[in-house]
Amino acid sequence: MPERVEAPPPPPALDTCDDEELERLRCSHRVGWAPKELPPPQDGVEAFGDDPWFAQLEVREALAEAVEAHHGSFKILVGDPAAEIARICPSEGSAPLKSGAVLRLGGANGGFGEPDVAYAYRQLSRALHPDKNPDHPHAGEAFRRLKEAQDELKQSLEQQRNVLRGFSALFRVKDEGELQMKRPQCALLAEASRLLGAVLALTPQGFVPPGALQRANAFLRLPEGTWAWSTASTEALLAQWRDEKGQLLEAFTEPVLRNAYDCAPKRYRAQFLCLLARAAQLESDASDGCVRRTWSKVFEMFPEIQLWQELRQLILKKRQVHGRRPKRGAHGLVKMGEADWSSWAKRWRKLILAVLPSGEEEAAAWSDPELRKLCAALWRDFADPLEKEDGEDAATARRCLNLFRAESRKSSDVECQQGAAPAEWAFVPASDLLLLLGEGFVGVTLEGVFAAGDGARRARLAFASAIFRTMM
Repeated sequence: MPERVEAPPPPPALDTCDDEELERLRCSHRVGWAPKELPPPQDGVEAFGDDPWFAQLEVREALAEAVEAHHGSFKILVGDPAAEIARICPSEGSAPLKSGAVLRLGGANGGFGEPDVAYAYRQLSRALHPDKNPDHPHAGEAFRRLKEAQDELKQSLEQQRNVLRGFSALFRVKDEGELQMKRPQCALLAEASRLLGAVLALTPQGFVPPGALQRANAFLRLPEGTWAWSTASTEALLAQWRDEKGQLLEAFTEPVLRNAYDCAPKRYRAQFLCLLARAAQLESDASDGCVRRTWSKVFEMFPEIQLWQELRQLILKKRQVHGRRPKRGAHGLVKMGEADWSSWAKRWRKLILAVLPSGEEEAAAWSDPELRKLCAALWRDFADPLEKEDGEDAATARRCLNLFRAESRKSSDVECQQGAAPAEWAFVPASDLLLLLGEGFVGVTLEGVFAAGDGARRARLAFASAIFRTMM
């Protein structure tokens, strides 16, 4: 990791705070305060492709404020001390609870800070103190585990902030705000995603002609592209990422990053997994199928990547004619010929060519409405049949698709998304879809995505017009 900057002054001594002061430290906003909202879903999807949400201040603030609002209303009530002791000290043979689970913090709560740890410990320790439960044989053990969990979470918060500062120091970004450092989990995942996104965006993916590459380099200096502008040169950042010692990659094996991942909304967890998997694939493609040993530890820390890789194999299987084996080119990579594409893939390749810009003059940003319509329809055309089919592939796919399916918030969905219909999908892996189905002509750079084709300039079609055109 890069050199870390000095940590801010320590927080107040929470152990000496009374309950009212501790409550104020947990959530300082006024009663009735409403946090900012995350971007509403479009075409039934919350997030697409390589959209750099981590560089959007309003999204970062919305995440931090949502966690702040949650903790403002979060209360721990212990009705039955015996049941709580049994939860903290499970029977022999059961897996022990992690520190966050012991204190009911993390996960769906969206993150935590020192005041939240102090509050949870105070509420639980008061109810489970051995003096209040003299007849329970495991009360002392549960009380000790509460103290251990409190100390472990405090230590993990400092570790998270250190890793967060290390990631932030790689780029020319402002210091993390006080609200995001208060509970650093979502900010940490954001900066880890920024690093992965930058490594991928600064490395040409797919078919990238010279003109598109020149524009991508210039785009780095524009406001829309500065999120990937490193404190060193682009070449230095990529060299640091690819370094055999793998210090940057090693940070992705840290349990504190896994904790940050668990605290984030599903749309950003899914994007993080796809970025991580594509970074590994990029390294494998460039090294004759070999990757650094550190990747095995990364995959152990994020086993969900295996589910996405299984789903990706189903996309590869569906794009080619059944029974055909495409030739392999340099580095053993599959090289699809025109006769190898399935009729399903050919239809979508025509649509991709029609909807994406040619790449000679521009690329489509991930916020482009027609690009989003294309990718949402392509994803549904792949995913929906798997929901209805029988067989081993369909069963595997349904399990894998849960990585991307939106989390239902029931009646709060419409209200919280400013009138938008509830999303069906939390995330669509649009970059992977377009690169796999558009092999040979789709390119992805920092500027966006395009279909280079034969180099000829052509007018883009709206998605609805492209469907009509391909049906004629």
